[in-house]
Amino acid sequence: HVLVALNGESESLAPFDFLVQVRKAFPTTVVICVDCSAHADDLTSERAAICDATLRGPVTEAQLRNGFAAAARNIVSRVGRGGR
Repeated sequence: HVLVALNGESESLAPFDFLVQVRKAFPTTVVICVDCSAHADDLTSERAAICDATLRGPVTEAQLRNGFAAAARNIVSRVGRGGR
């Protein structure tokens, strides 16, 4: 499992490029992004190219639990259909 803190206000795409490379190299690793600039938690597979769930920071213990549960569902769905 990988938990990544993003600075959504940054102009740099480097973190996203890095996450795309991580996803390609380790397609079955659960990746959760924490982004303080996110409007809300995104527990869907919308950002599957870079992560399995996005949590709005700062995160609570309940958010982490929900995030890891959603990420586990999303990765099973993504890997099961051959996605990366």
